Amino acid sequence: MLRETLGDLPISGGWGYGPDDAIIVEDDDAMESAASDYDIIKQRTVLEIKDMVGEREFEIKGFHDIRQQLYLVNGVYYDVFECKIDVKWKDNGNISTYDKECWFNITQPFGKH
Repeated sequence: MLRETLGDLPISGGWGYGPDDAIIVEDDDAMESAASDYDIIKQRTVLEIKDMVGEREFEIKGFHDIRQQLYLVNGVYYDVFECKIDVKWKDNGNISTYDKECWFNITQPFGKH
């Protein structure tokens, strides 16, 4: 689904909820030219919220408290982002903040450097 909304990205794998479901980055150079990790996290959040609220309209207002860490788990390199995402609801102007964590398996491009 992420490829459908962001275009043909050099990614595979899961939704990035943890190491067993990480988004696999197949080519870091191509990835940087097509989309950033933040674009993927934002689009994943949009898809998740649409699934929860249906037709209710909202917009992503921003990222904050961003933390990025590199982990090595069983020989696999992960780039893990933790952030808060503000969502503004168009029907009432309220802002909701969601905590997000996204795991990217970067072993393939990381091993090239």
